[in-house]
Amino acid sequence: MNWTTGSLLGSVVAAALLFLLSPTLSLAQTTVEVQMTNGLTFSPSVVSVNVGDTVRWINVSTSVPHTATAFRRHAREAGFNSGWGPRTWLRPGEFFDFTFTTPGQFPYFCVPHLVFGMQGTVIVNAAATRTTPLFTASGEGGRVVLWWRVGRGDRSGFHVLRSRGWGEELVQINDRLVSVHGDASGDAEYTFTDESIIPGTTYLYILEEVRGQAGVSLMGPAVAVAR
Repeated sequence: MNWTTGSLLGSVVAAALLFLLSPTLSLAQTTVEVQMTNGLTFSPSVVSVNVGDTVRWINVSTSVPHTATAFRRHAREAGFNSGWGPRTWLRPGEFFDFTFTTPGQFPYFCVPHLVFGMQGTVIVNAAATRTTPLFTASGEGGRVVLWWRVGRGDRSGFHVLRSRGWGEELVQINDRLVSVHGDASGDAEYTFTDESIIPGTTYLYILEEVRGQAGVSLMGPAVAVAR
């Protein structure tokens, strides 16, 4: 399904913005910055955030590339990985954002400088209020990983729409409806991997909830830079 530009796109964007700005939606409340330095350190090396907060790693060195890469495989697969191969490492002045959606401790390292002890930890505390619904996108390893959480609701599934910006056409990128799962009495989490990307491109994603006779509702937007 293609969402053409013009009035239809305007309606979709307007609805998405209204959803994004709704007081019932709790997205990332805070962005915490960690610097990646000439001294081969993360500064600060330990940060404490809440569920729904974002950490931004910025390379402030003059010539040294860095990464922020989770030690745990499941965290990397969820998008906590700014780059693995040399061509995806963060150059001076570049940055990487990751929004944490579950509590716990998340140790991470710099791929080219682990041998020099360049490591850090993000401590994620449970949020005082629920963060449902939530929709995020993270670019890593030649793909963009989408993650969302929704509460109980009468829905058939989800479509993922993508564009290269507000003024561009929204295109459905999933071949099949992302089916509903989880306990109907509580929240359910979903992931979708977009591998048809161009590295270095900024993508905007909108999630379309299909609700049968009730029509559709929209979540987002979520924005990521493909790496």
